[in-house]
Amino acid sequence: MTSFDYVINFFESFILSYFIYRYFYLSLNQRIITNIIVFLEITLGNYFFSSSFLPVILVVCTMIVLLRVFGLRTTIELIVINVSIMLIDMICNMIALVFVSFLTTSGFVFTNVILRFNVAIIISKFLFLLFAILFSKIKLDLNAKLDTKRWTGIVALFFLILLEGAILIQNLIQNNINKSKIFFCVVLTGIISILVWEMYKNILLENDEKMQILLKTEAMKYKKENYKTLSKMSEEIYQLDHNMRYLLMMLKYAITKKNYEESLLLIDDYIKKYDKFKILINTNNPYFDFLLNQELNALLKEKIDVNTLISISQNDFYLNKEYMEYIILIINTFKVMIKKIAVNIQEVEGNNLLNLSITRKNNDKLIFNNRFYDLVNYLDAQYTIDYIDDLIVFKSIQKMTKNT
Repeated sequence: MTSFDYVINFFESFILSYFIYRYFYLSLNQRIITNIIVFLEITLGNYFFSSSFLPVILVVCTMIVLLRVFGLRTTIELIVINVSIMLIDMICNMIALVFVSFLTTSGFVFTNVILRFNVAIIISKFLFLLFAILFSKIKLDLNAKLDTKRWTGIVALFFLILLEGAILIQNLIQNNINKSKIFFCVVLTGIISILVWEMYKNILLENDEKMQILLKTEAMKYKKENYKTLSKMSEEIYQLDHNMRYLLMMLKYAITKKNYEESLLLIDDYIKKYDKFKILINTNNPYFDFLLNQELNALLKEKIDVNTLISISQNDFYLNKEYMEYIILIINTFKVMIKKIAVNIQEVEGNNLLNLSITRKNNDKLIFNNRFYDLVNYLDAQYTIDYIDDLIVFKSIQKMTKNT
């Protein structure tokens, strides 16, 4: 080994120790100890295993052990970060070699192969220093995001990538294509692909579970809102029933006095108080019930006559936000032209049927916006609109197997 090799080894160990010093918040003494041990290991590794990828694996293991000795827990983050910094080192080596090869083919002539190799090493180490500084500023928190089952797969994946990268760089540096090593790398690539695929499937399953939890949470939220609404209505109905005795006494007195106009006013006032409870949908689909109750009661407040016939099962389809947006958008489109509306929603052989009959104030035609057609495509809805004198009948059918 030459003096140049010792300088490069020291510079590389300096970068590695500097990186873990910044990332894991080590003390200055711990950084110096790491620098010395890693320098000795790289030097001895290059001396005894100059044509092997073992030094790379040994350095990673050494840094993990040192961090453990320094009092850090051996977590997934600690392992992944140490493997990642070695991968960055190897990537910098490859970039530098490719860059120098490009200069050579472009006419920039180096006096000899050793000089060209040394220039590539110097470039790679300065690149490594730059990336180490940038990477040390990124503080990950994988422990809070990954469960124990995921740790093994990720660690194995990173180590396999590290091993494959070390073999390929070794062949590139030596300018030697070894068929057995290439075959080994192909096998490693296959194993890495399988691991990535398995991790991808697990992520999809977890996302599906999270979506189900989110949907159930939303359902609980709206169930509570519906419960509050029902409780309030129940109290008001109880109060109206309680006041019935006083109303009857007032009616009796007014009739006795032959004050029929006052009697009619008392009856009309009582009917108006009950009208607010005319629309009360409770299908055990909290999200559906809450939004539809809210929308239809808003129509009642605008003096629009509303009738409903809802016959549906308890199904996750009614947690579909696009489906509810579809219904509300249609009702709001009708709102400006209707005097009466009848809402009929039911299920037939796995399909959801929506039937809206509207008595309109004028002869205006329905004009839907672009969002309506987006929702039609999303729900794969088939709809018809019929105009019969002052009546508009809107019918729509959509499969309940549509993803929510």
